[in-house]
This record gives sequence, structure tokens and C-alpha cells, in this order.
Amino acid sequence: MPPTSKTTITRQRSLGNLGELLSQKRQEHNLTLTELSNRTGLAMSYLSDLERGRFQDIGVEKFSRIVEALNLSADEMLTESGHLSPRRVRRRSKETHQ
Repeated sequence: MPPTSKTTITRQRSLGNLGELLSQKRQEHNLTLTELSNRTGLAMSYLSDLERGRFQDIGVEKFSRIVEALNLSADEMLTESGHLSPRRVRRRSKETHQ
């Protein structure tokens, strides 16, 4: 499948790691898939498949809706799942505070 013009988070490491982490964070917030679906406007089946690592990529808009619904930082989620270097997050944070 050719790349699209949409910005995506791709399987640089394993999108499954991100899905597992999202599942963990959802459960820590005591939310069911149905409740997260209602908060994000995303289909419960999509969220379930995402948590099980069944996708090659996730759109930034969908990812943003999920982390916002869970009241999480996108940078922290991407770092914890191995998609973003911790060094890069610290550097960006320092630039923002100057």
C-alpha cells in the first residue's frame, strides 16, 4: 500500500508496544474499551485491534484523541513504547522552556 498524505506513527519498533501500553494506561484509568470509544469517537473494534498490535501505523489525529481522552502526554507515550528517544524529549522540553 503506498504512503498517504496523512501523518502517521509507523512501525519503527513495534506498534504492538504502543498498543500494549495504551491498553495498560486505559486499564489504569479504569476505563473499558466502550468508555474509551465514547470519549474518542473511535470504534471499539479499532481500539481493540490497536491494543492488540494489529495495525502497521496509527494516524496522529487518532493517537492524539486517545492520549487526550486518557489525559496523557503524547511524548511520554511514544518514549515509553520505544518510538521516541528520551534524549529527544528532554532536548525539546529545554527548548520550549527557554
